[in-house]
Amino acid sequence: MTGLNIQSSLPSCHLNFCSSDNDPLPSPPPREGACSRKSYLRSNNCHCERQNGASQSHNIYINNEITTSNASHSPRNDIENLCNTQVVDGTATFPLPQGREAEKSTSRFTLHPSLKKRAAFTLAEGATHVATSDNIRRAAFTLAEVLITLGIIGVVAAMTMPSLIQKQKEKEYAAKLKKFNSMMSQAVIMAINEEGPIENWGLMQFSSSAGMSDEEIADANESRNKFFEILSKYLKVVEYCPYNSTCEEWDRHSLDGTAYDSFPKRMVLADGTMINGVTILSPQCNKNLGTSTSLQNVCGEFFVDVNGKKGPNATGKDVFMFYYTKYGVTPVGTKEETNATFETKCNRKIADKLNGYGCAAWVIYNENMDYLHCDDLSWDGKTRCK
Repeated sequence: MTGLNIQSSLPSCHLNFCSSDNDPLPSPPPREGACSRKSYLRSNNCHCERQNGASQSHNIYINNEITTSNASHSPRNDIENLCNTQVVDGTATFPLPQGREAEKSTSRFTLHPSLKKRAAFTLAEGATHVATSDNIRRAAFTLAEVLITLGIIGVVAAMTMPSLIQKQKEKEYAAKLKKFNSMMSQAVIMAINEEGPIENWGLMQFSSSAGMSDEEIADANESRNKFFEILSKYLKVVEYCPYNSTCEEWDRHSLDGTAYDSFPKRMVLADGTMINGVTILSPQCNKNLGTSTSLQNVCGEFFVDVNGKKGPNATGKDVFMFYYTKYGVTPVGTKEETNATFETKCNRKIADKLNGYGCAAWVIYNENMDYLHCDDLSWDGKTRCK
């Protein structure tokens, strides 16, 4: 039989046509075992059936549900209206041409939902039906492909996540250290303004207990307690453990990993920052440790741990050192430093229990901890690894 060409920009409705005396479409051969007056042309979803002995009557089936018409007009018209198509010389075109929409609305048939939104198709020469979209194989990933993809993602994540987490921690440490520097500078300036110059606070020199008697150590501890008591008036302190008391302690390391003494929980601030200890290098505040005015008038040092007891508890990583001077607070390791310089005391390649003392200024002023990742940084040259 002659093929029926379907041309459409809309999904197909799987047309089936039957013929009648007024229908110029060719009739297919009768189905085996059927009455000779009954003609069929079927697809998977829709077909039209001439009733036996009634040349002007026909049934139209959609998904095996019958829609019956006993009208005296050609089934071609019902097919056109039902499937939103125009039949001309064996060709069905989607959608109806402009001006024939009203013709569709006059049909006594309703378009079945299964016939909507189908893929466009062409019925080939000699074909009697077309496959529905339900028979079309849809593309999808296999389980093996999904597992391989997830495995690749996992490997990439395992390679990149540790460095990303470390970078994020370094940014947090830098932000906390800058905040502490600002807060402590204000506290020392306020203390100087209200308590008088530091050299008049009656402090006693103490940098190390080596060679000191027990009585001298006790006196030095009382002097350091006095320093903390004065500063605590200008800080938000949530916990304080004085010298000469039993305080919680944990292991301490240098930048390169060298073990060195321990850190006590001395003074804990509201934001979790912890001041671990203080030295009094010069009660007269005239210790010269650099070329700047502040570094030529150093009174002492103090250590700060920006994340408290949490690791790594190492100088230059989460523990940093500051000077308190006649004029305020200065982070250790500035360009003007001559004692704990950045080059010698913030160098991961040097094994030294004091390594890390010279890192605070770098973190505050350059806002990075790249000295943990490369070794060619300097105040006058490169300030980042990349």
